[in-house]
Amino acid sequence: MSTWQLQEPVVEQPRPITSPVRVRTEWEPLREVIVGIVDDMRVPEWDPSVRAVVPRHGREPLTAWAGRRFPPELVSLARREVDGLADFLERQGVVVRRPDPVDHHRPVVTPHFAAGGGFHSAMPRDSLFAIDDVVLETPMAWRSRYFETFAFRSVLRDYFERGARWEAAPKPQLRDDLWRDDRIGEFAAFDPVIGEDEPLFDAADFVRIGDGVVVGQLSHVTNRAGVRWLQRHLGPECTVLAYVFDDDGPMHIDTTLLPMGEGRVLVNEAWVSRLPDVFAGWEVLVPPPSQLSLTHPLYYTSRWIHCNVLMLDEEHVLVEAEEAEFAAHLRKWGFEPIPLPFKHFQTFGGSFHCATLDVRRG
Repeated sequence: MSTWQLQEPVVEQPRPITSPVRVRTEWEPLREVIVGIVDDMRVPEWDPSVRAVVPRHGREPLTAWAGRRFPPELVSLARREVDGLADFLERQGVVVRRPDPVDHHRPVVTPHFAAGGGFHSAMPRDSLFAIDDVVLETPMAWRSRYFETFAFRSVLRDYFERGARWEAAPKPQLRDDLWRDDRIGEFAAFDPVIGEDEPLFDAADFVRIGDGVVVGQLSHVTNRAGVRWLQRHLGPECTVLAYVFDDDGPMHIDTTLLPMGEGRVLVNEAWVSRLPDVFAGWEVLVPPPSQLSLTHPLYYTSRWIHCNVLMLDEEHVLVEAEEAEFAAHLRKWGFEPIPLPFKHFQTFGGSFHCATLDVRRG
């Protein structure tokens, strides 16, 4: 016979007045950041979600390596650069947090799909969205990234215990019929590969411009349902705006446009023929083409990846060390570019903005 004992109810203690997560823009002075790690990275399966965004020059190697490890020499070079980034930021007095190593080669299994494994823990910008005192796990469209936030759980738990609001979007089912089977061939304009059956978005499809305004794009990983969910979840104190740009394979907004300061926005005119009205009156900064060697491997991204910069404050900006012409433009615009080597990290689809999640500014 069971005996039940009355216990004291669990009472939520008042949250601390201050939170370790406090961020409203992309440019206020950087105080704390999560920097990804390059561990035993895995090449995802070649499925519709991957095929829609990979540029032509990346298709042959990625199909050949699908489900396997990346070449170890490329991984080693990228690891050295992202660890160097973390060291540099710490020397500037920025608090740096890193995810825990995980085994990306363990199978990913849910009631609705199975995949051979994960991808990486290198780019917290994709799976986590931070605004105000909230850090939010996003509903990602790639099956290989389904459990990607687990590598960051110890960091998220610490933020929660110290007063941050740790939240998560509904976990998507990612059934086979999510991806449109009527979308075949090459396209001159954006035609999304994902349907609208469930909310989907990557955090890197959004940027923060202050006053609770979040600017985003529809892409092959972010759908209208995802934008609606984010707006409803953040509530009336925030405004979420989403646009369609001219890139036919969009995945993440931070090589298309990136706010760099109050009233100043970096715009890749190759993909933005019409600037969103929310930027009316802003100074438009148009970057030059990349100087990256044509032979340098970029499997998941275009050569516009050099636009993926990180603001330390409204003056100082991290830029890839070999992008001398871009750095010259930044100086002309009144910034102080800080060159760091990062082209080998770019091989895997991101740069300074992708490799980080700024959680506290100001």
